[in-house]
Amino acid sequence: GDHRDLHYPLRRQRQMCIRDSTEPVPPRDAAAAELMQDWVRLVADRYFSVASEAIRRHDPNHMVIGCRFAGRAPGVWDVAGRYCDIVTFNAYPRIDVEGGIPESVGEMFDEFAEAAQRPLAITEWSFPALDTDRPSRHGAGMRVDTQAQRAQCYEHMQRFVFALPYMVGSSYFMYLDEPELGISHDFPEDSNYGLVSEDDVPYPELTAAAARLNPQVYAIREAGEIRYAPRLAPVRVRMRTRRPSSELRWRARTAHLGRSRKKMSFSTSLRVS
Repeated sequence: GDHRDLHYPLRRQRQMCIRDSTEPVPPRDAAAAELMQDWVRLVADRYFSVASEAIRRHDPNHMVIGCRFAGRAPGVWDVAGRYCDIVTFNAYPRIDVEGGIPESVGEMFDEFAEAAQRPLAITEWSFPALDTDRPSRHGAGMRVDTQAQRAQCYEHMQRFVFALPYMVGSSYFMYLDEPELGISHDFPEDSNYGLVSEDDVPYPELTAAAARLNPQVYAIREAGEIRYAPRLAPVRVRMRTRRPSSELRWRARTAHLGRSRKKMSFSTSLRVS
C-alpha cells in the first residue's frame, strides 16, 4: 500500500511527506507568507552571522563579500548588509541590443543597494551568442544572434555598471566557452559565454570591446551619466527551426531617455575582472 497508510504513526507520515516533497508549498494566506519570510530572514541571519564571524576571526585582513545571490533575494539584502562589507549578486538582465539597459534594471539595482546599505558587486553577467558551434541551450543570459551583438550588449552592461555610484565590482562570465556537451552529465551548461573559445581563440569583437572600454572605468564613474533604453515593446518574428532567434527581443518605440542617478553615500573604487 501507500507509504502514507494510516497504519503509520502520524509523525512518520509527516517525515515521509517532507522527504518526498520536491516543490515548496506556497503560503495560503498573508499570515503564512509573513511567517515564511520571517523564517527566511532567520536562516539568512544565522548563515551570514556564523560565516562572517568565522572569516573575520581567521582572516581579519580581508573583506567579506557575500554569497553571490542568484539575482533577487527578497527580504534579506539588509541581513547580508549587516554582516558583509560588500554584497554580491549575479545578474542576467534582458536588455535592448540597440538601445541598451532598460530603466527597470536600474531601479532593481537601486532597490538592492538601498536595502543592503552596502556597496554592491556583480559577480556574473553575460550575453551568449548563437553564431558559434556551442549549442547555447542551457545556462543563464539573454541570447543574441551574433558576436557583434554580444559586443554591443557587453558595452551597454559594462558602461552601465561602471556609472553606478554604489557598484564596486563587475565580473563578466566567463573567460572560456563551455563545452559543447555540457560541463558535466548533471550540469548541462553548453553556452557561448567565453571571451575565448574552447580552443583558446579570442572572440575579436568582444575582446576588442572589453579592451577599449575597461580602461575608461574611472572616467565613466566620475561622469556618472546613465542613459537608459527607450521603453520597449515585444515584436514577434519568425523563429529558427532548431532554436529561437534572439531577434525575438525588445524593440524601442521612442528616443533614448536619460535619468540621473540618485545620490548615495558611498565612497567606492571599482574593480573590474
